[in-house]
Amino acid sequence: MLAWMSTRDRYRGTADSIRETFGDSPNIEDVITALDGIITSLESAKELADRERRTIAVHQRSELVEVLPQWFIEIHVNRAPAYEQFAERIVQPGDVVITFNYDDSLERELKRVGKWMYLKATVFRLGTLRRRPLSEC
Repeated sequence: MLAWMSTRDRYRGTADSIRETFGDSPNIEDVITALDGIITSLESAKELADRERRTIAVHQRSELVEVLPQWFIEIHVNRAPAYEQFAERIVQPGDVVITFNYDDSLERELKRVGKWMYLKATVFRLGTLRRRPLSEC
């Protein structure tokens, strides 16, 4: 996702900053969790440097929340070669595949080759505990 962000002027600075702090290919859930921790721990900060760090974390988190849906839409509409190969070559009739993906690219490819039956999906907004069925979105 950081590579995708880096190709867009609006998000390039945030992508670069996240890379500097978390490395080139961090787990995005770990990044969001760490940013939430920084935001919470510095909520009542008195020192200017701590308040600045909190402001940066709030900005990074808000840009991630903004960019995630855009990134997943792009993943959804574009080819997913690794998922295509997995669906075509590895999954066999009778196999059970459990996914916890944010995107549904794997499910799309499994359905395309006739190896997937859609059962149920849950949608949630980042940072909330309220969940609702996809049919309500």
